[in-house]
Amino acid sequence: MVNGMGRDGGAASAPDLAILPIRCRPNAGLGHGVVQPRVALLNTMVRTRLPSSLFLIAAPASPTAALFLARAALVEMDVPTRQSYVMAVVKPAERTFASGVINVTRNVAWAVGPSFAGVVMQHVALARPRVIGGALRIAHDLLLYRAFRHLRPPDEELAVASRAGVETGV
Repeated sequence: MVNGMGRDGGAASAPDLAILPIRCRPNAGLGHGVVQPRVALLNTMVRTRLPSSLFLIAAPASPTAALFLARAALVEMDVPTRQSYVMAVVKPAERTFASGVINVTRNVAWAVGPSFAGVVMQHVALARPRVIGGALRIAHDLLLYRAFRHLRPPDEELAVASRAGVETGV
């Protein structure tokens, strides 16, 4: 694919469009640097994952791949934020263990998820795994926010305290 065109100069082919999400993912982390300094780490995770999940749910109903590509641009944006948040709130001696548990959990879910999705697509509906996955991610994000909204990393606590001092004139 060259300049949005297919190999023959016409419209992009299905294989060309299929790799666009893969090309979007490495660039998703770039948005982290723009969003995160303005809002807290946990808020950044939730604010980038919720639209991604909504795009995942809506993508099967879309006549174009636009929602799928928009989701691909957002889906990995929370990874550096999540890693930063976990490393900031976990004691230094427990960071390796915490990181390992998170990565093993994600990899196990990635390994077994396609099997469940295949069964659901075969016996229920083709779009249902995306709806179920998006709904589970939204529920996860809201529960994550609810559970950890009061647990700020030390750097954020300092920033909040310094802003409070500036606002009160201390």
